[in-house]
Amino acid sequence: MKQFLPFLYISAFFLFPFACKQSAPVIQDTSSYIESVEQWQQNRLEGLKGKDGWLNLAGIYWLKDGKQTLGSDPSNDIVFPAKAPAFIGTIYLKDSLVHLSVNNDVELVYENETVRELDLSYDSSGEPSYITHGDFAWYIMKRHTSLAIRLRDYKNPAIEALDQIPPLRSLLLLPVPCHPRKTICLSGLRRGKRHSRIIKRYVYSLIYALLTKFYLVHRHFIRFMNKPESIQFRLQLQGIIRVA
Repeated sequence: MKQFLPFLYISAFFLFPFACKQSAPVIQDTSSYIESVEQWQQNRLEGLKGKDGWLNLAGIYWLKDGKQTLGSDPSNDIVFPAKAPAFIGTIYLKDSLVHLSVNNDVELVYENETVRELDLSYDSSGEPSYITHGDFAWYIMKRHTSLAIRLRDYKNPAIEALDQIPPLRSLLLLPVPCHPRKTICLSGLRRGKRHSRIIKRYVYSLIYALLTKFYLVHRHFIRFMNKPESIQFRLQLQGIIRVA
């Protein structure tokens, strides 16, 4: 282990001065900062509870090619939450085309009209087909080449369960002055196989970085010296050619 200590001390000498850099406080007015955080919390809460928020998300159901039944009954291929109709209808997927067929005893609404048969467009088109039934609303979403039903429940219990964003004390991060520089004893790292592996890995990484830097500098130097103007300058220094 002794052969690695010089490399470790040298790297620590160059890196530690930057680990405790003093700087001016980022937040000049603490009260204004706290007010802005509280406003963000309110906006975030409204966004989570909004129509397109995350709290009303009831499920995402990936579609497979062919025919799939949907409803709350467990025998369906796609099982919706319990308060949805037991047997809603059938979805057909073929060649990225989605067709919905609704059972006669179920009322699904699209653009304020009851539908029985409908070709569904998905969100990547910019105008997805929103289907509603009671508290539910859903549409087809596309992610890469896969399609899925994105189901929302506007009476989802999670909406009422969240009445505030976590308290400010868990979010507020104020800058704290850095402690004065301290001397760190590295002798304890010499003990144990685990510490030995850590030091070796660190030293190898440092050596690799230095060799890579040397290689890049050397390559640029060779390219520079092979340029015509560089060759002419060297010949002038050697007295082989003279300047006109």
